[in-house]
Order: sequence, then C-alpha cells, then structure tokens
Amino acid sequence: MSFKIKYYIRKYTKKSPAGVLKWLSKKIALLTLFFAYLLCLLLIGELVLRKFFPTNDIVFSRTPPLSFKLSDNKNIGYELRPNIMDNNSDGLRDREYEITKKPNVTRIIIIGDSIAYGAGVLREETYSTELEQILNKESKNNKTYEVLNLGVPGYGTVQIYNHFMYKGLKYDPDIVIYGYCFNDYNKLYCSDTLYPFFADTRAALWEAYARLSARMPITDKSRELLLHSETFKRIVYCYFSLKRDKIRQEMNHNTFSKNISGTRNISSLYHDLGQAVDKGITESKGFLFGLPLKHKDFHDYINALDNLNSFCRKKSIRFVLLVTPIFSDFKDYKYISLHNYIRNVTETLHIETFDTLENFSEQDKSCKLKPNDLLHPNPTGHKLIANSLADYLQEIGELYTNKK
Repeated sequence: MSFKIKYYIRKYTKKSPAGVLKWLSKKIALLTLFFAYLLCLLLIGELVLRKFFPTNDIVFSRTPPLSFKLSDNKNIGYELRPNIMDNNSDGLRDREYEITKKPNVTRIIIIGDSIAYGAGVLREETYSTELEQILNKESKNNKTYEVLNLGVPGYGTVQIYNHFMYKGLKYDPDIVIYGYCFNDYNKLYCSDTLYPFFADTRAALWEAYARLSARMPITDKSRELLLHSETFKRIVYCYFSLKRDKIRQEMNHNTFSKNISGTRNISSLYHDLGQAVDKGITESKGFLFGLPLKHKDFHDYINALDNLNSFCRKKSIRFVLLVTPIFSDFKDYKYISLHNYIRNVTETLHIETFDTLENFSEQDKSCKLKPNDLLHPNPTGHKLIANSLADYLQEIGELYTNKK
C-alpha cells in the first residue's frame, strides 16, 4: 500500500490500514446479513401470495406479450408492435399491404377488438383473411378484394374509432366493417376506472416482458422467473397504475364534445343498456358486462359511434356494424336484450348493422373458442362470420360490380 493511500486512510478514518480492513469486513458482513434477511422476507411473502392471494392471469396462447407496445397516440394508449410474430410492418395482424390502393381493387377494413383480431386462432383463420379469400375466389371482371385486419385486443369503441383514424384511413377503404363486441362500450380509454392496457396485472406484465426482453441483458429463464413471481407482478402493476393515472390526466377529454342532434336522449340509451345488461348478467356472472360509472363515459362511446359513421358517410365509405353473438346455448339464448339494445343504438344513429345471431343459431358445430369463453369464436366461427359477411355484402350490392 502506497504512502499516500495510508496517509488518507489515517486522515479520514483515524484508523490504521489493518483497522480499516476489519471495519469494512464488518460492514460487508452486516450488508450480507441484511440482504439475506430481505431475501427471506421476499421468499416468505412470495409463498404467502402464491398460496392465499394468487393472481388470475388469463392469456390467449396466440396473443404473446411482445405483440403490444405503448402508442404515441394517447387516444388509443397502446397498439400492436410492428414486425413481431404475425404483425406486419404497420402493426397490423395481417400480411403487408401497399398504402396506395391499386386500380380495380376494392379495399375493406375490419376494425374491432380481440374478436376481429382473432384471439386464440391463427392469422390465416381470422374472418378477415377468410373473407378476402372468399371474395377473390368469387370475384368477376378481374376485380381484386383486399381485407385488412385492424383489430386490437382490449380496444373499446373510443379507441377503435381513434385507431381507424390513426392507421386505417390512409389505406383509402371502400368499406369499413366494425366487428362489434357487446362489452366495447365498457372499455373506454379515458375512463376513471378502466384503462384497457394497464387495467390488470396481465396487461402490465405484457409490457414489462417487452421491456425486459428489449433492454435487460438477462436470460430467458430469469425473465420467466420474474414474470411468474407474484411479488414482481404486483410491483409492475403498481408502477403502471401510477403511470396510467398520469397519462389519463394528460389526455384530452374534449375529443368527443359534439352533441348528437336529432336523436334519442343519450340517457335513454344508457338506461336501455342497463336493462339489457341486467337481463343477461346472471349467466355471465358479471364478468363480461358492467355499466360505466360515469354518464360521460357512455356519452363518449355513443359519440365515437356517431363520429365514425358520420365520417364514413362524408367520405363515401360504406360503414357496417357487425354484431357477433354471445357464445352460449342458442336454443335458450339469454342475451337477446343486448342485440335489441345495439339495434336501438344503431337505428338511432342511422348505422347499417348486420347481426350474425341467426347465422350462428343455425350452425350445428360448436363455434366457441374455449368452454368458459363466451365472446371469442374458434376457427369454425371465424369461417362462418366470413361466409355470412360475403353473402351480406353481395346482397347489399357491394360485391362483384364495377364500383371503384
């Protein structure tokens, strides 16, 4: 040890070099004991959480964590991550499409949530892909049909409208089909109580997984260990809950300030929804439905539908709201009130609607993705939707013609 080092040790510690080493050894021992104690507490806490307070994370096997990212557009919050799994370079779960539409091409855009996205089925099994194949197979006059899938899991009506304006409009669609889910009204990004991407532990973990994979030089086993930790899940959830509140406060709540003129009172529609949900809530055990706590949230939902329909009319885009049923017993179907409700809304807003309940009621095979899943169709269900849509579009005169 050099003379200068010995000098400064004596000056600032009043100890000899041997005394300093002894002092450091004690501090290191204390720190080691502290971290060992902390690790024991964490392990005990982890065991208690796993045993008595486990989180219930339901993840579709074909909806991987890396599929999502935070969006620069605060009105949608999150979006599909480009060039991951079967997402294309524009962040759509679809093949690549040129932005500029070619002559003699009819372009259809499917918007919606996880049903339109095709949660739980392969990309080639989604009804958007199936529809494109059917239309081109039956095409005449050398007409080509392109059907783009803009579905994103977890989106509500407000996000779906904003996502279409953000990503879909540039593709110059001739037809827009909104794959409506009966709980879309209750997934409002600007709600005080709901924030679809970070509303639960599962969603927060998806983003955490993406961040860990992209930025932390740790092994796959370490990542899996963290993501299966009940303690880590709660830390991530708390962090994103704080972030959620901050982003929500920064959002522009005046996006849908326009009143709907010449229609039924919004409060009346809100009351209709309450009755419809009450009639069907027993079978779903309250999991699928629940009224937004704020009347303003419902107002935003209605305005989003109205704005989407009005915009498409101004641009001469045919807008169709596609209704898929709740996948329960069709012989004793308990959700007719929900179908009646959305029909009242679309009639009020003058929105063209195609309800597939009758098509599914005539289907012998099961179209349910999973036994306990009342919302998502399996590949058979997606094929039925595609065939029903093709028949409907032909019936209303949108297919196999010389239109633009």
